[in-house]
Amino acid sequence: MSLSDISSIANLVSSAAVVGSLIYLSIQIRQTQRNQRAIMQQGRSSGITDINLCLADPAVAAAYNKGLRGDPDMSETELRQFLSLSRCGFINMENNFIQHRDGLMSDEAFHSSLEGARFQASHPGLRAAWRQSRQAYGRDFVGFMDQIVESDNQATPPDPLRDWKTALGAESGNGPNA
Repeated sequence: MSLSDISSIANLVSSAAVVGSLIYLSIQIRQTQRNQRAIMQQGRSSGITDINLCLADPAVAAAYNKGLRGDPDMSETELRQFLSLSRCGFINMENNFIQHRDGLMSDEAFHSSLEGARFQASHPGLRAAWRQSRQAYGRDFVGFMDQIVESDNQATPPDPLRDWKTALGAESGNGPNA
């Protein structure tokens, strides 16, 4: 075997090593992307859970419900509670909007977030809170949220207690869906 043959074999082995490294790197990049998405989803879940746990406090829930209805007789403290929780929701939605726009959030996760925003926007108090704070957000997000708020402006807000009773009736066989 000549020196030229050995050099050719070394080049072949070197090329195979480069290809193997590229394959390994590709696998690592995919795994890193999946891990990043999982971390972002966990953060999203934690944020939503924190807001809901806060709303489980009766005093906060009462203020939030008054705010959603747009009760003009709210105290200053109740209004502050409602606006703070609304802002948390807007910040969460803006984060989801940016992540989705940048390809970091799946369509399915964003759809879930979008439906939550539409649900909230069916309440007059939340629409008012948006109008009051919209200048604090990025231009693209403001346009996006303005569309949601305007499209759901005429929507009838849900009645959670009535809906709960209907769902219970359906489960027990006594409801309209039985």
